[in-house]
Amino acid sequence: MRSILIVEDEKISSMLLEHLVSRLGWNIVGSVSTGEEAIRYAESAQPDLIIMDVGLRGDINGIEAANACLLYTS
Repeated sequence: MRSILIVEDEKISSMLLEHLVSRLGWNIVGSVSTGEEAIRYAESAQPDLIIMDVGLRGDINGIEAANACLLYTS
């Protein structure tokens, strides 16, 4: 089954994305709200796809996190 990681810091948007992608048959391996969490989850779960919000709050924005996560996607 295809796996996906959702990285979104707005809870309502995250919930909507989770609902939509699960209805499309994707296995959600995680839903996180920071770039740091995204990197940790990507390393452990190695998802097939990551939906990444580029404007994340915190020390690492979505673009930086996406670059780091590239190492761990399958």
